[in-house]
Parts: sequence; structure tokens; C-alpha cells
Amino acid sequence: RRTDGRYGVGYRLVGLAQQARDQFDLQALAHPHLVTLTGICGFTTHLAALEGADIVYVDKVEPAGSVRLYSQIGKPVPLHTASAAKAVLANLPRERTLRLLEGWKYTSYTSTTITSQNALLEEFDRTEQRGWAVDDGEFEDFINCIASPIRDETGQVIGAVSITALRAISDLTRLELLLPDLLRTSNAISRELGWLPE
Repeated sequence: RRTDGRYGVGYRLVGLAQQARDQFDLQALAHPHLVTLTGICGFTTHLAALEGADIVYVDKVEPAGSVRLYSQIGKPVPLHTASAAKAVLANLPRERTLRLLEGWKYTSYTSTTITSQNALLEEFDRTEQRGWAVDDGEFEDFINCIASPIRDETGQVIGAVSITALRAISDLTRLELLLPDLLRTSNAISRELGWLPE
């Protein structure tokens, strides 16, 4: 509230508005790439973005006639199971990742769920080294997923693209055959955001 009794827009609100605008820009820019990737692979693709302390799905493209997946736009993803979350968290400075994981509950959903921070950090190391992440039926045992990070003009990871498939249609080994298409997509989005690979 100002000294004259009127209310002004606070910095927090301005920051939230900027964050929303950045997300919209990312979604608008990335959407055609997701459509193309879905057309190539025949599976559902997602765009996830880092939003404060959450990683949230901001877009989803499903192939025509496919089984609809439960994932919802605007909903945070489980940080210890979702491949999109792993693709982001593995590539942030470790101190920031640890802050985001503070107080996180490692709920066991399936037999393959990672249930401790140490095991998750080891998975992050593997993810960062190879350049992509997996969800091996860790949230729902009938679904698996691969994801790769999106970078902004500074090289910082701000989100991820993922491909999700029913295990009965494509197991993880078969899904990984789509890695060249997935990496080409995330790199194309990153370049449009101003990222220049070394």
C-alpha cells in the first residue's frame, strides 16, 4: 500500500506475472515441436517447466486414437519418479536441486520407484552424464517415459520434453530407440530460446 492510500502492484506479483509469461512463451514456442515429435513417434509427448519449487506439465500432445494418459497440464510432477523432473533436476546446480528436494517424501508407488535421496542423486548423476532421463514404470507400473532437458540462452535448464508410452505397447528398450528424435526436439527448442551449444 502506498503512502497516499492507494494500492500498487508488489514485486511478488510482478515476479509471478513474469513467470507466467515466460511459461506461456515456452509453451507457444515448443508446441509445434511436440506436435512433430508425436507425429514421428506415435506416443504422447509432454513439455514440463521449472516453476518455483515445482516442475509442472505446461503442454501435452496425444496421438489421435491413443489411450488418454492421466497427466494434466498445470499439475506438478513427482520429483523422484517423472523423467521430466529428473531431466531438469539432474542438470541444475546440485545445491539448488537439494533445496528443491528439501522435505520431499519418497513415496513408493511401484517396485521400481526410487525411495531415497541418495539413490535419486545417483540417478541424477547417470542422467546428467548420458544427457537424458528415464521413468521405468516408477509412478505407474504400466507406463514408462524418457525425457531430455531444455536450456535457455544462458545454458540453464528450464524444462524438459518427454515421450510417454504404455509398457504393453513399448517397453523402455524400444522407447529408447526414439532418443535421437527426442534429443533433436529438445535441442531445437533450446536453440529457439537462444541456446548455443558448445
